[in-house]
Amino acid sequence: MYFKLLANSYSTNYVWCLFRIVLAGDHMQLSPEVFSQYATEKRLNKSLLERLYDLYPQNFPCKILLCENYRSHEAIINYTSELFYDQKLIASGKQLEHDLWYPLTLFTARGEDVQDVNSTSFYNNSEVRFCKKNIFELIKLNGVFKADCKNKY
Repeated sequence: MYFKLLANSYSTNYVWCLFRIVLAGDHMQLSPEVFSQYATEKRLNKSLLERLYDLYPQNFPCKILLCENYRSHEAIINYTSELFYDQKLIASGKQLEHDLWYPLTLFTARGEDVQDVNSTSFYNNSEVRFCKKNIFELIKLNGVFKADCKNKY
Protein backbone atom coordinates (compact mmCIF):
# COMPACT_ATOMS: atom_id res chain seq x y z
CA MET A 1 0.00 0.00 0.00
CA TYR A 2 1.22 3.46 -0.75
CA PHE A 3 0.37 6.60 1.19
CA LYS A 4 1.21 10.11 0.07
CA LEU A 5 0.47 12.38 2.99
CA LEU A 6 3.02 13.44 5.58
CA ALA A 7 2.45 16.31 8.01
CA ASN A 8 5.06 19.04 7.96
CA SER A 9 6.12 19.88 11.50
CA TYR A 10 6.88 23.54 10.64
CA SER A 11 3.47 24.55 9.32
CA THR A 12 -0.08 23.37 8.89
CA ASN A 13 0.62 22.67 5.22
CA TYR A 14 1.17 19.11 4.15
CA VAL A 15 4.15 17.70 2.35
CA TRP A 16 3.36 15.01 -0.20
CA CYS A 17 5.73 12.07 -0.36
CA LEU A 18 5.69 8.40 -1.24
CA PHE A 19 6.44 5.58 1.19
CA ARG A 20 5.55 1.92 1.58
CA ILE A 21 3.85 0.08 4.43
CA VAL A 22 4.38 -3.65 4.86
CA LEU A 23 1.67 -5.66 6.60
CA ALA A 24 2.76 -9.08 7.80
CA GLY A 25 0.53 -11.69 9.32
CA ASP A 26 -1.69 -14.63 8.61
CA HIS A 27 -5.37 -13.95 8.12
CA MET A 28 -6.04 -17.68 8.61
CA GLN A 29 -5.08 -17.39 12.28
CA LEU A 30 -7.17 -15.70 14.97
CA SER A 31 -9.79 -14.17 12.75
CA PRO A 32 -12.29 -11.83 14.43
CA GLU A 33 -15.26 -13.48 16.11
CA VAL A 34 -18.25 -11.27 15.34
CA PHE A 35 -21.74 -12.22 16.50
CA SER A 36 -23.52 -8.97 15.67
CA GLN A 37 -25.58 -8.98 12.48
CA TYR A 38 -25.10 -5.21 12.19
CA ALA A 39 -21.30 -5.54 12.48
CA THR A 40 -21.32 -8.32 9.89
CA GLU A 41 -23.37 -6.16 7.51
CA LYS A 42 -20.71 -3.45 7.93
CA ARG A 43 -18.04 -6.08 7.03
CA LEU A 44 -16.43 -5.96 10.48
CA ASN A 45 -16.31 -9.75 10.55
CA LYS A 46 -13.17 -9.65 8.39
CA SER A 47 -9.83 -8.28 9.51
CA LEU A 48 -8.06 -5.57 7.51
CA LEU A 49 -5.40 -8.11 6.56
CA GLU A 50 -7.99 -10.55 5.19
CA ARG A 51 -9.81 -7.82 3.26
CA LEU A 52 -6.55 -6.69 1.66
CA TYR A 53 -5.61 -10.30 0.92
CA ASP A 54 -8.94 -10.87 -0.83
CA LEU A 55 -8.67 -7.58 -2.74
CA TYR A 56 -5.71 -8.64 -4.89
CA PRO A 57 -5.47 -11.62 -7.27
CA GLN A 58 -3.75 -14.82 -6.12
CA ASN A 59 -0.63 -14.26 -8.24
CA PHE A 60 -0.18 -10.60 -7.21
CA PRO A 61 3.56 -10.06 -6.52
CA CYS A 62 3.01 -8.46 -3.11
CA LYS A 63 1.12 -11.48 -1.75
CA ILE A 64 3.80 -13.72 -0.30
CA LEU A 65 3.24 -16.99 1.57
CA LEU A 66 6.04 -18.02 3.88
CA CYS A 67 5.60 -21.71 3.23
CA GLU A 68 8.59 -23.27 4.99
CA ASN A 69 8.13 -24.00 8.70
CA TYR A 70 11.02 -25.01 10.94
CA ARG A 71 9.30 -25.03 14.34
CA SER A 72 6.40 -27.47 14.10
CA HIS A 73 6.29 -31.22 13.63
CA GLU A 74 5.59 -32.47 10.11
CA ALA A 75 2.24 -33.98 11.16
CA ILE A 76 0.99 -30.59 12.36
CA ILE A 77 2.23 -28.78 9.25
CA ASN A 78 0.68 -31.36 6.93
CA TYR A 79 -2.67 -31.07 8.73
CA THR A 80 -2.83 -27.26 8.58
CA SER A 81 -1.42 -27.22 5.06
CA GLU A 82 -4.19 -29.46 3.79
CA LEU A 83 -6.93 -27.76 5.79
CA PHE A 84 -6.10 -24.08 5.16
CA TYR A 85 -3.24 -23.55 2.70
CA ASP A 86 -3.94 -25.74 -0.36
CA GLN A 87 -1.05 -28.03 0.65
CA LYS A 88 1.54 -25.27 0.19
CA LEU A 89 3.22 -25.49 3.61
CA ILE A 90 6.43 -27.47 4.01
CA ALA A 91 7.78 -28.89 7.27
CA SER A 92 11.55 -28.33 7.31
CA GLY A 93 12.34 -28.77 10.98
CA LYS A 94 13.43 -31.98 12.63
CA GLN A 95 11.21 -32.36 15.68
CA LEU A 96 11.56 -35.14 18.22
CA GLU A 97 8.96 -37.90 18.42
CA HIS A 98 6.99 -38.48 21.61
CA ASP A 99 6.81 -42.03 22.97
CA LEU A 100 3.12 -41.97 23.93
CA TRP A 101 1.37 -39.21 22.00
CA TYR A 102 1.28 -38.48 18.31
CA PRO A 103 2.39 -34.89 17.60
CA LEU A 104 -1.12 -33.90 16.58
CA THR A 105 -3.33 -35.31 19.30
CA LEU A 106 -6.84 -33.95 19.68
CA PHE A 107 -8.78 -34.16 22.95
CA THR A 108 -12.31 -33.38 23.97
CA ALA A 109 -13.07 -31.87 27.36
CA ARG A 110 -16.65 -31.79 28.53
CA GLY A 111 -17.94 -29.01 30.67
CA GLU A 112 -20.03 -25.89 30.68
CA ASP A 113 -19.16 -22.45 29.34
CA VAL A 114 -19.60 -19.86 32.08
CA GLN A 115 -19.90 -16.12 31.63
CA ASP A 116 -19.24 -13.59 34.35
CA VAL A 117 -21.92 -10.96 34.85
CA ASN A 118 -19.64 -8.05 33.87
CA SER A 119 -17.91 -9.73 30.95
CA THR A 120 -18.55 -10.80 27.38
CA SER A 121 -15.99 -13.62 27.67
CA PHE A 122 -16.67 -17.25 28.52
CA TYR A 123 -14.57 -19.78 30.38
CA ASN A 124 -14.86 -23.49 31.05
CA ASN A 125 -13.30 -24.80 34.27
CA SER A 126 -13.51 -28.41 33.06
CA GLU A 127 -11.36 -27.54 30.05
CA VAL A 128 -8.85 -25.77 32.28
CA ARG A 129 -8.54 -28.78 34.61
CA PHE A 130 -8.27 -31.17 31.66
CA CYS A 131 -5.52 -29.10 30.00
CA LYS A 132 -3.65 -28.72 33.29
CA LYS A 133 -3.74 -32.48 33.87
CA ASN A 134 -2.36 -33.22 30.39
CA ILE A 135 0.33 -30.55 30.61
CA PHE A 136 1.57 -31.90 33.92
CA GLU A 137 1.53 -35.42 32.48
CA LEU A 138 3.72 -34.26 29.59
CA ILE A 139 6.06 -32.50 31.99
CA LYS A 140 6.31 -35.64 34.13
CA LEU A 141 6.89 -37.96 31.16
CA ASN A 142 9.47 -35.75 29.49
CA GLY A 143 11.37 -34.74 32.60
CA VAL A 144 10.69 -31.06 31.99
CA PHE A 145 10.53 -28.91 35.09
CA LYS A 146 8.54 -25.72 35.59
CA ALA A 147 11.76 -23.73 35.99
CA ASP A 148 12.99 -24.98 32.61
CA CYS A 149 9.79 -23.88 30.88
CA LYS A 150 9.84 -20.51 32.60
CA ASN A 151 13.45 -19.82 31.60
CA LYS A 152 13.12 -20.98 27.99
CA TYR A 153 9.81 -19.43 27.11
